[in-house]
Order: sequence, then C-alpha cells, then structure tokens
Amino acid sequence: WYNYSDEQINSLKELLLYWGKTYDIPLDYNEDIFSVNARALSGTKGIYTHNSVRKDKVDIYPHPKLIEMLKSLKK
Repeated sequence: WYNYSDEQINSLKELLLYWGKTYDIPLDYNEDIFSVNARALSGTKGIYTHNSVRKDKVDIYPHPKLIEMLKSLKK
C-alpha cells in the first residue's frame, strides 16, 4: 500500500465533516468499515469504505493516520 499524505487525510476530513453536516451522517468510527458489514449493506447512515459493501474492492486500508483522523471526527 502507498502511504496516505497528510494533504489526503486533511482533505478527506474536511469532506467527511461537510457531508456529515449537510446530509446528517453520523461520524462515528467503527473498526469494521474495512470489510463487508451488515450496517453498510442495510443502508444505515455512517462512514464506510468501498470495502464495506464489496468484497472485490480493496482500495483503502486501515492506515494509522486515517484511523486517528476518523476517530477525531466525533470530538
């Protein structure tokens, strides 16, 4: 995997905060977003990855900086 840059992490944070506020999306971090999970498949609002809904998608990984940023969204 390639390392995410700080700019990518910060840009994603800004986008998630905007989407959360605009579309009333809960910004809670759940560790299972990096694999297919029932919440994503059922349409429950939240933060998900491609990996949450498709087994053939592996374009994101649980990078420590990414996880730290996702956990900071609720503060």
